[in-house]
Amino acid sequence: MDPKGWSLVLVQLVWLVLGSSEWRYDYCVLGGGPAGFQMGHFLSKAQRNYVILERNSGPGSFFNKYPRHRKLISINKIHTGRQNREFNLRHDWNSLLSDDPGLLFRTVSGEFYPPADAVPRYLSMFQEALGLKVLYGVDVGTIRAEPSATAGRFVLTDQQGSHYRCSVLLVATGLWVPQTVDFVGSDLVEGYESVSTDPADFRNQNVLILGKGNSAFETAQSIMGSASRVHLLSSSPVRLAWQTHYVGDLRAVNNELLDTYQLKSLDGLLEAGLEDVVIARRRWRSGAARADSGAQLFLTLARLVEKKKNSSVVTPAELPGRHVDNFPLRKPYHRVIRCLGFRFNFSVFHSSARPPPSHNAKGRLPALTAWYEAAGTPGLFVLGAAAHSRDYRASAGGFIHGFRYTVRAVHRVLEQRYHANHWPAARLQTTQLQSWIVKRLAEASGPYQMFTVLGDIVLLRGVLFLLVSDTPQASAVLPAGIPKEPGPPEKPGLPAEPGTPAEPGTPAASGPPAEPGPSAASGPPAEPGPPAEPGPPAGPGPSAEPGPSAASGPPAEPGPPAASGPPAEPGPPAGPGPPAARPSAALGEFWTLPGWSGPWFTRSCPSSTRVPGATWPLQVWTIHVWR
Repeated sequence: MDPKGWSLVLVQLVWLVLGSSEWRYDYCVLGGGPAGFQMGHFLSKAQRNYVILERNSGPGSFFNKYPRHRKLISINKIHTGRQNREFNLRHDWNSLLSDDPGLLFRTVSGEFYPPADAVPRYLSMFQEALGLKVLYGVDVGTIRAEPSATAGRFVLTDQQGSHYRCSVLLVATGLWVPQTVDFVGSDLVEGYESVSTDPADFRNQNVLILGKGNSAFETAQSIMGSASRVHLLSSSPVRLAWQTHYVGDLRAVNNELLDTYQLKSLDGLLEAGLEDVVIARRRWRSGAARADSGAQLFLTLARLVEKKKNSSVVTPAELPGRHVDNFPLRKPYHRVIRCLGFRFNFSVFHSSARPPPSHNAKGRLPALTAWYEAAGTPGLFVLGAAAHSRDYRASAGGFIHGFRYTVRAVHRVLEQRYHANHWPAARLQTTQLQSWIVKRLAEASGPYQMFTVLGDIVLLRGVLFLLVSDTPQASAVLPAGIPKEPGPPEKPGLPAEPGTPAEPGTPAASGPPAEPGPSAASGPPAEPGPPAEPGPPAGPGPSAEPGPSAASGPPAEPGPPAASGPPAEPGPPAGPGPPAARPSAALGEFWTLPGWSGPWFTRSCPSSTRVPGATWPLQVWTIHVWR
């Protein structure tokens, strides 16, 4: 074991001996899964003071249990016919980003649809190769935020009563809390998280599965050979990934039951909202014979059950077979299984730090800003599958091949905001712009996977352009003279830990320089306007010299409107602006790019441009810059 590994073991032993204690870091990463390890790599590379806290004894513990039938739906295409590393990542949905070209998922599995057990093995290899700082067995039960701006604003308390203080909290816990729906009879339902995975346990049984996603069809596919019949129930039709182009919809690897359904076997798909149905046992008369021995769970309609009744026992008169001729669900089921997916664990957050639920995904995910920062809680960022609310059902942000790029974008935000490190950018000649666009279309993996979410910014100035790649879609350069959204001022850089020496070799962090305030008497130059509207006919008087009409001329050059008077004399230069305000989702955060200082006036044109011959849209932001 390398020295870093021994030192980490020593820290864990001291932690076990001392029990309750307090630890301080600049960054705490909560969760030792793919998103947490991806952020850990970037923090290690930047030599930041951080720790990854994982509640289980090893990395990627979610994949030790899920998916229950052990086959991933993320592809692992090894042979692409290309040697370009960036291009190959388009078809490698399980590897994390690193500087080691050999640290790829293919080293632990060569299968196209790999087994779930390969993920923890890959993460263990990733941690060992990069020396990530991880503490296992730390089960954080409470997260609270202190209102002051002092060091250690976030306080995480574990099962031993130990406290972990940090200035920035990065939550990468994923989605692991089963999604449930409360309806009459829900207590009679088994959960996907606990149901048997042995097909023999379902031999000759009638099974009803609630849900029509991948977990539901994965379960149905496992038991369809032994169960007598399998029905799937949800409020909406099946959404096939090859139709919707959303990777989270039903994948072909799990949809064999559609064949048996369409080819008139005993399986079936049903549509009804769970709030409209009741799962119940039938109340039998004393001594009466049971029609289907062992099958006692009936599905009936809520409107047929007595009002104000909240019992999972019904009478024969309350079964739909008495009211609807040839009702397809008149026979009872042996088992009913809930397969409704997972939700974010909000329960560990104190009210001072709890992010609100998002408006999409039925409130299962936290609401985030454009920078993946929790709405209303500055300094708390959400990474990985839990951050899918930013692109729910629109892109791949809920999966490794998507969120590895959004995690990198969040790290770049942290470096710029707290350490004054510019967002990586390349300065090129404008004669190279066309070849660059073609290259990005042919190879880039970030915007290829995170379409509509990540894009590239091009800053044009004379014979040069500045290229900023893989930026969140809502980002923008704030023009000089336009104030940021009001917010509480922040001190530049991460707050210094009192009594704690600085990390060796890491200079003291400083925030990005404040944007110069506007001058008192002058505003920003106007944007290029549309062609002038035709004016009214001139009255009698001396005729003007002949010339083109106002409406037929070319559009006005960028500059102040023609009707305005001479420009006002510039006022005295403004002093240094206030400390940087909290970033907003609407305006984004000010970009500090080397060699391209203001005052700027910008015009951003986001678009999803489809180039002839290309098979996917490249998000391109063209930002024109005037001095």
